[in-house]
Amino acid sequence: MVNKMRNTLGLHIVAALFAFACTAQSPTAAGQEAAADKKETTFVIDTQPAEAKVGDKSTLKVTIKPGTGYKWNENFPAAFKIVTEAPKSVVFQRRDFDKTAFQTEAKQATLSVPFDATAANEETIDATATFSVCNDETCLIYRNEKVAMKVKVR
Repeated sequence: MVNKMRNTLGLHIVAALFAFACTAQSPTAAGQEAAADKKETTFVIDTQPAEAKVGDKSTLKVTIKPGTGYKWNENFPAAFKIVTEAPKSVVFQRRDFDKTAFQTEAKQATLSVPFDATAANEETIDATATFSVCNDETCLIYRNEKVAMKVKVR
């Protein structure tokens, strides 16, 4: 009888723990906003819109600016990738860039993305950036950060 009560009590405890685990909530909206705020204070990705005439060679510029107290991590294997599959107005000479393609100056990194203007159109080119910024205490790694670049071909 005592064993039966122990087994029953044990099952109730297991069931309660399972129910608790199933109802545990994901991070709150406030927690997600705090993470977004931290990202905004540790770096900014700035893009310059590009304009070109059909037949021209031109360049899109992307600058990653670390926030106050942070610097570009030159030791991290940074990368940049064009993810728009078939742009209507441009052809990229390269779609993938490694850390050697970034020019670093004054604690920021700039990337030039060359393209050939092939057809009149205005569009947004999507890309991702992987990089790291550091302060005196820690380095933060950002993977596949979305980057949108505007291009207008006349």
